[in-house]
Amino acid sequence: MASDPLPDTARYALYFAPKPDSPWWRAGCGWLGRDAADGTDCPQPAILGVSPADQRKITAAAARYGFHATVKAPFRLVAGAVEADLLALATRFAVTQPVVPLPELAVRPLGNFLALQLPSGSASAEAVAGLAMRAVEQFDVLRAPAAPAELLRRRRSLLTARQDALLARWGYPYTEEEFRLHFTLTDDMVSLAPDARQAVRDAAERWFAASLAGIPLIDGLTIFREAGPGQPFRILQRFAFTITAASAT
Repeated sequence: MASDPLPDTARYALYFAPKPDSPWWRAGCGWLGRDAADGTDCPQPAILGVSPADQRKITAAAARYGFHATVKAPFRLVAGAVEADLLALATRFAVTQPVVPLPELAVRPLGNFLALQLPSGSASAEAVAGLAMRAVEQFDVLRAPAAPAELLRRRRSLLTARQDALLARWGYPYTEEEFRLHFTLTDDMVSLAPDARQAVRDAAERWFAASLAGIPLIDGLTIFREAGPGQPFRILQRFAFTITAASAT
C-alpha cells in the first residue's frame, strides 16, 4: 500500500473496495488491468470482437481510479487537517458500521458505461445507501471546498437542479437520494459498435460470475490516495467493519 509523504496537492477518496486478497478484488483488477493496492498492471481478459487497444481505451479512466464504488468522491483535506486526521476518523467510523451483503450484485448498464450494480430499491441497495451517506456526512468536516474547475467539470455532465445542489453541498452530485452503488467496469463505450458493446458486457458477466457467486460483502471502507494531479490512485488503508450482518439485524 502507498505510504510515502505527499504534498498538499494530494487528494483522497472514500471507496467501497473488496479485500485486496479476495477473488472479487482480483477479478476487478484483472478486468481493469491495474491493481490499486500495489500499483502493478494486470493482464486483461481477451474479449472476442474487441481489440486490445479498444479494450484499454474503455477501461483506462476506471483503471486510474482503481476497482471501487464511490462513497465520497476525491477531495483535498481542509486547511489545518493532515492525513493522520483522516485515518483516525476512518478508524472511529469503521467500528460502528455494519457489514452489508450484496446478494443481487450483477453486471448492469449505467448509461453508456458498465458497472456492478444492485437493483434499484432492493433492501441491500437501501442499506448501502444509508451506510454511504453516513460516511459522506461524517467525513465532510475534513473536506476542503471543491475548486471552481472541479465544479465546472462536474457540471458538464448536465446535472439536474437537485444534483447541482448536492454538488454544492457535498462536492459530489450523486449523494443522498441520488446515490447508486456502482463498481465501474468501463468508461463511456459510445465509440464501440453495438455488437462490440454487447461483447464487452457478455465478457464481464463471465469474468465476474465466479467471484460474485458467494455473495460479496461491503465489509470495510477503503481510503484511496492520488499523490498529484493525474496520477493513479493507490490504496492508502482499508478499515474493516466490525459489526457483522447477522448482529446488525
